[in-house]
Amino acid sequence: MRCALSPVVRWELPHPEDHADFSAVFEADHFGGMHLGGALAPRSDCLRTPGVIAAAGLDDIMLMTYLRNGYACEVEGKTLAIQPGDVVVLDLTRPFAVRAPAVSNLSLTIRRDLVTPLVARSDALHGLMLRRGTGMADLLWSHLTMLRADAPAMSRAEADAATAASAALIAGAAGPSREGRALARAALRAGQLRMIQAAIARDVADPQLGPALLARRFRLSRASLYRLFEPVGGVAEAITRARLARARALLEDPGQDRLLIRDIARACGFVNDSAFSRLFRAVYGVGPRDLRRLAAQARSRTNGDPAAPDTDVRVVREWLLSL
Repeated sequence: MRCALSPVVRWELPHPEDHADFSAVFEADHFGGMHLGGALAPRSDCLRTPGVIAAAGLDDIMLMTYLRNGYACEVEGKTLAIQPGDVVVLDLTRPFAVRAPAVSNLSLTIRRDLVTPLVARSDALHGLMLRRGTGMADLLWSHLTMLRADAPAMSRAEADAATAASAALIAGAAGPSREGRALARAALRAGQLRMIQAAIARDVADPQLGPALLARRFRLSRASLYRLFEPVGGVAEAITRARLARARALLEDPGQDRLLIRDIARACGFVNDSAFSRLFRAVYGVGPRDLRRLAAQARSRTNGDPAAPDTDVRVVREWLLSL
């Protein structure tokens, strides 16, 4: 662990009793201009000292959040009490110390030259703290967790776009320069849209899910919410599509074969069985009951041929459904 992280921090275990059974996990995804890392470890001190800075020569900008547990961050002579979900920006050309009772973090490290031209004052980045529950912190936290989930399937072009969006979001948090304002606004809108779409996907079972609830939850006016969703067909359309996608996943899941169609409809926020079936058929070209039957037949054919990759039928069906 010390070796892997030595370019960024000096990793220390402040309590001798923790040495005997030390265990940690570190994962990272490389995006070209940035990388996203996640660590799980026991109580630790992570120190970026002048010696570490001089030895490695890294001058990147880091964005860090903890998924669980709080920690103390010593920066610029101050000790910040950081809670799970808070987001901190750190400049790797300057010292800091993180002292955590347990490590469970996500950290995004991005090239300095991608961020500083977009920021009005680059010297204000180091130690910038955004509290959970504020719009910017929640947006950045959502961005980091979505990147972690999506990174393995990203193409190079998508990774480049994610890097540019990350730089613009940091600029939006720190205060954008004149040149960075348009990029920051676009990144903020895109990030806000992704965050609300994730909330829709998570809460599809709620029959009250709609524009009024989303506007209140995300502190937007109805008009702002509608403008945000115009490029993807509108808020109501996004909710309906998310509900139908969840229903399709349940219908194709062999573990849910005992669920009645009406129970699946209710689990996806539909209160009218006929309306559910009609919408499902309009979007997917087949009714819910028929899709379940076709999915079972496809599984049976695939399972009966050991030479056939078990993804062939699903890949083709997903492609056709996406047209």
